[in-house]
Amino acid sequence: MFLAADPLERLAADGRFGAAPSIAASAFAFAAAWRHGMAGNSPLYMPGFFVVAGASWVWAETAGRRAIVSFPASLSAALALAWMAAIPGASGVVSGFERSAGLAVDTALPLPHWGAAAAGLYTLLTWTAFVVGARLSLGRRSLTPLAPVPVLTAGLVVVRPWTVGDFTATWGTRAIEGDVVALVSLGMIPALAIVLVQRERSRRARGR
Repeated sequence: MFLAADPLERLAADGRFGAAPSIAASAFAFAAAWRHGMAGNSPLYMPGFFVVAGASWVWAETAGRRAIVSFPASLSAALALAWMAAIPGASGVVSGFERSAGLAVDTALPLPHWGAAAAGLYTLLTWTAFVVGARLSLGRRSLTPLAPVPVLTAGLVVVRPWTVGDFTATWGTRAIEGDVVALVSLGMIPALAIVLVQRERSRRARGR
């Protein structure tokens, strides 16, 4: 989602939709909303966060000492898959913005910039550290495994152009207005947390 949204931001930065600052701002806002599944492009807000939460939790159950090898390998595979899907995805992002803004651009889409890949990977690393740390904290009854998370989050504030306050405000506003996707997504947070915690308790009860 990071790589697919980046070409729209690059087109806006280059003035391909027009020179007005408001147009560029609208394009950047649309790209940010699309990355979080909030531009009508997903049946669930923050889809990547939900998927990564489940995958990271299950991976951490058996990773053990293999983590130092398997995690970088997983990141590399994820980046390769994301890059292959980026161009067709970017076409959908730009088309969506053109429809919503009533604008059009007649030019080839630029390739995603390496900065978008770096931001996506760093976000993935930070969220994975939180999920795995939360699992370890539950098992050890200690907050120590979560110690790296505040540091990584501080870095995330620097590299991410759309802050947590922005997308949570959008999410909250739409939920109050009765938006179905916003409400379902909100309910998925405690639902997923309960499933993962119960999974861990069940594993420990079986001595695994």
